[in-house]
Amino acid sequence: MKDKYISLKEYKKYYTKIPIDELKKHNTKFINDKIIEYKDYFDQMFRDIDPNVKLDEEQIKAVLVDEDYEMVIAGAGSGKTTTMSAKVKYLVEKRQIDPTQIIMISYTNEAIKELKTRINDEFKIPVNIYTFHKFCLDIIRKKEKVKILSDNEIIFKEYFKFNTFFYKKYLRTNNLKKYFKFLLTKKVFDDDIEICYKFLNLFRTEGYDSFDFLLVGKSSKKEKSFLKLVEDIYKYYNKYLKKYNLIDFDGMIIKATKTVKKEDVKYKYLIIDEYQDISNLRFKFVQKLVKVSDIKLIVVGDDFQSIYSFSGSDISLFLNFKKTFGYASILKITNTYRNSQELIDIVGKFVMKNKEQINKKLISNKHIDNPVVLVKYKNKIKQLENCIKIIIKEYGCNKNILLLGRYLNDIKFISKSEKFMICGNDIKYSLYPNLKITFLTIHASKGLGYDNVIVLNNEKGKYGFPTNVKNNKFLDMLSNEESYMYAEERRLFYVALTRTKNRVYLLYSNNNCSIFIKEILLQLKK
Repeated sequence: MKDKYISLKEYKKYYTKIPIDELKKHNTKFINDKIIEYKDYFDQMFRDIDPNVKLDEEQIKAVLVDEDYEMVIAGAGSGKTTTMSAKVKYLVEKRQIDPTQIIMISYTNEAIKELKTRINDEFKIPVNIYTFHKFCLDIIRKKEKVKILSDNEIIFKEYFKFNTFFYKKYLRTNNLKKYFKFLLTKKVFDDDIEICYKFLNLFRTEGYDSFDFLLVGKSSKKEKSFLKLVEDIYKYYNKYLKKYNLIDFDGMIIKATKTVKKEDVKYKYLIIDEYQDISNLRFKFVQKLVKVSDIKLIVVGDDFQSIYSFSGSDISLFLNFKKTFGYASILKITNTYRNSQELIDIVGKFVMKNKEQINKKLISNKHIDNPVVLVKYKNKIKQLENCIKIIIKEYGCNKNILLLGRYLNDIKFISKSEKFMICGNDIKYSLYPNLKITFLTIHASKGLGYDNVIVLNNEKGKYGFPTNVKNNKFLDMLSNEESYMYAEERRLFYVALTRTKNRVYLLYSNNNCSIFIKEILLQLKK
């Protein structure tokens, strides 16, 4: 016991005669002793990669804690990837854990690439770094051969193609014409297929199966009729997969959750990145995994950056992590290396208006006066140019600029100017041809940092920010509604403002100002 961290599971198994307070004291002393003992080790951990990177005390504690369930709440720009990489390196080099017994999971190919570069390439540690789908597919393929269906929309289109007559009858008897506009020529609109497609994808991502149609919606005749329709499509879809021995991406997780056994899990540590984006489907798999094995679960994320509910993520799974698993070590990494203290003070107050968010205050050694610049415009293009000129005057042409939009269409206004040219995500500005300007949606920008940021669409309205676009009423049957108004849009605004290393410029209409801008204006006046 003397020279090791004792997890609660170990305590309950071997050390029950020791008071729980003694266990806490022991673990605290263990961590403090290791911080001193391994000071040089941690200080030089990234020396050969980047000599400027040094772990702070919060990051080191996150590395040293060895609980069965560990959550690391990492604020924007706090070095989340650095901490996860350090955890892996420590486990392999100091704890002598076999690299093949560690698996890391993230959501996007970009995140996977970043982790592989740092851990596999730079640290030369051969841990498996997968998506959920790849991990689950590996489990399935140990038991059976399956072919992957890469485009499941094809099956939806086939269904409608061969079932047109039935749904003509459906339209006549259930008055669904308003929602499903089938043509007399036996063709259907893509929009109609899209509603069904989105619903069933979300239905499965939320962790529902064929028996759960009885639990969803049905408060109105239209909902009942719609559910009959999509249930029939669901049956057709599953028959198609079975007939051709196919498996789709959600199916990988569903099947792995049902079939995984202890002998399938060779890993001792599971590290999940971006846990604030976890869906019910993925959560059920994780829950089953820890139930059937002795794997230790480490999750890393930030509830302030939970912005994907439209694709099935459920923030409550992050907020209730400790409650769900019965016990857990909850750690916070609060030092940010991207944003100034002045900026994070502003955005922190903004996002914490929603009291359901986890309370945390980020700390930065960087200081910048007026980090949030509000730019009122009558002519948007002219004011955008003025912002760019101000940035160049202060920082020169060698620094990059990120233009952020709530929607992809938010950049289209610059096509009216001959000075700008849109080349994919790159924006060319004729007055400064070597200046690196990038346009991204806020969703696409998460995890990235740029020298300066300009947020374009801070207007009120249907496609403003916050958006007033309403979900399809059928999709709303599956939504996890938060009680706080514009809760996710508020977090999205937080993500937008924290992409900058220096200042963020908020362009807003003189006559059509966003409520978020009004709130920031009031805050800045205090």
